[in-house]
Amino acid sequence: MASYGQSRFIAALMLAACLLSTGFPDSAMAESTIVVLGPQTNSPYKSFVNGFKHYLDAQNGSPGFFDMNPDNNPEADSGLKIIVNQNDAALILSLGPKAFRSVTQQQVDRPVIASLTSDRSELNKHDNATGVILEHAIETQLRWIKHILPDVRTVGVLYNPAESGSRIAAAQKAARKLNLQLIAQEVNSPQELPVAMDSLFRRVDVLWGIADSVVLSRQTAKAVLLTSFRNKVPFVAPSPAWVKAGALYSLGFDYEDLGEQSGEMALSVLKGKPVSSIPPQEPRKVHYTLNLRTAEHMRLKLSSSVVQGAAEVFE
Repeated sequence: MASYGQSRFIAALMLAACLLSTGFPDSAMAESTIVVLGPQTNSPYKSFVNGFKHYLDAQNGSPGFFDMNPDNNPEADSGLKIIVNQNDAALILSLGPKAFRSVTQQQVDRPVIASLTSDRSELNKHDNATGVILEHAIETQLRWIKHILPDVRTVGVLYNPAESGSRIAAAQKAARKLNLQLIAQEVNSPQELPVAMDSLFRRVDVLWGIADSVVLSRQTAKAVLLTSFRNKVPFVAPSPAWVKAGALYSLGFDYEDLGEQSGEMALSVLKGKPVSSIPPQEPRKVHYTLNLRTAEHMRLKLSSSVVQGAAEVFE
């Protein structure tokens, strides 16, 4: 059914979905096969698949809804490779950007639910694909800044125009709706970052970090975090790893709910809804990680509800 390289973290599963209960009246759905392609050793991915299965099991009313096929273990080879046998597949669920990219390169014509990828532009190129984008909506991110730091009025962001220009334009509109002033500082190369930060940190209450490979990377992490500490300007990071290193907080994901959300999409497709009519969605739930050491250093007073609501806290 599928062959992956790098077998330490890649796997292919075939999930046989026997849709025979009264919950699925469409006779065309009486027997469907969902091919799931993606990692199985990664804990978030396991939670995602559990949520996906749980949702469809609940709709079917039968705990035996999925039958794992143990014969579809990954075969080791020198590179990442996926071969999809479409003969019996009603739907393909891809987990992560590598799996989705490999499926699209083969021009698979079956419906694809592409999950755990943040590349919306790539997803929009394919009429037979939709999915849950692994990135919270811009307005959601800005609303959470106001929730965690209600006194903030001016939000700074460093960005590369070629990579993030469209997101910044959308963020400017969202910030105005929320009565926030967004000051966006262009960075065209990592070498420009020190001067850009020096200019920006003197004018803002908080630095909002967006996923931008020019601005935020392993090479720039130390400089960004040190400048944030020295200026006592909290840094809102794009991932929990940054929070562990000293950022104030980051928004994360409820992976099981992402699986359920994708399950809803899959069920709609299995019932006959064209995948092209189902737009990509952002996650509907928010988890966040918080660093109380950083809050104390910057003399930030966080509400008890904010602290207690965090999915993970560094102290």
